[in-house]
Amino acid sequence: MSSRGKELASQPGGLEEGPIMLLLTRKVGERIRIGEDVVLLVVAVNGTQVRLGIEAPSSIPIWRGELLGPGRPEDGKGGKDPD
Repeated sequence: MSSRGKELASQPGGLEEGPIMLLLTRKVGERIRIGEDVVLLVVAVNGTQVRLGIEAPSSIPIWRGELLGPGRPEDGKGGKDPD
């Protein structure tokens, strides 16, 4: 299995039943690029808390997971784009 294959995890039941997730290990100061326009930077790690910096065009909305309850922005039923 390739090193990339080892970093892929799936929902219980195998790859065929759900989306896959790429798992990466990064150190403070290291970056992850997503597509052409988005960069994640690991700014700090304090115990179980990780501080991330996100570089992205203003046209890409960025939402914290705890804000994505019912009526979340991506379903078109509510929410407001962050400024």
